[in-house]
Amino acid sequence: MVLLLMLMITVIVNDVGRLFGN
Repeated sequence: MVLLLMLMITVIVNDVGRLFGN
């Protein structure tokens, strides 16, 4: 469960970073 949560957070952070990257 913790691993899945960490994976989801990583994906969300990556998406946000991409948005702000542009």
